[in-house]
Amino acid sequence: FVEWPIDSDFWFRWFEQGLVLGKIGAKPLYFWRQHAGQHTRVQGRCSLDALRACKAHFLCARRDSPARGAHIELFSIGKTLEQWQAA
Repeated sequence: FVEWPIDSDFWFRWFEQGLVLGKIGAKPLYFWRQHAGQHTRVQGRCSLDALRACKAHFLCARRDSPARGAHIELFSIGKTLEQWQAA
């Protein structure tokens, strides 16, 4: 079970496998609209804290991550920096 947004998890795993993404034409394949009641806005799994945890996992926590053990610099201030440090 994933504790963060499933779509973010999907894309991190996609790129981790070396897969690529590209535009196939000038015409959009679908249109996306957001509304106040959708899970992106109201589900705890989709919170900013959960998204930060997902990013930290793929950037640092995984044993096979190229960033694991590397020096990573975060440029931020105030509450945003504190939240990244907690992730």
